[in-house]
Amino acid sequence: MILTGNIYKAGLYRQISRMSRIRILRCRGQGSNTIRVKVVHGSWIARLIIPHMAAITIWNRIYVRSSVPINERLIRHEVCHVQQWHRLGPLRFISSYLWQSLLHGYRNNKFEIEAREAENRIERDS
Repeated sequence: MILTGNIYKAGLYRQISRMSRIRILRCRGQGSNTIRVKVVHGSWIARLIIPHMAAITIWNRIYVRSSVPINERLIRHEVCHVQQWHRLGPLRFISSYLWQSLLHGYRNNKFEIEAREAENRIERDS
């Protein structure tokens, strides 16, 4: 549940608040914009998630199942979804994400492919 310092080495994320189940992070948006991201561990929204999913991202909030440990890979994956929401806007992101899932399935959805690539990508702060 505790976010490690490794998440912040690349300069992408900075924890700005820490409460019992909630973490507030900042990440890069487009250009020089920063996005404030709220990570909620064990919320009721996360309990509604389909069993194979560890977390769900809605705009700038990441809801993580209580049974899933929060780690660097998970944060990178979900923050990529936050950036997708902001890049496309809510209506366009939701419709595109659902369309991709219908056409290609969850695993081959281009948004999930991008997020899985982000799990392993190390970006340097410029």
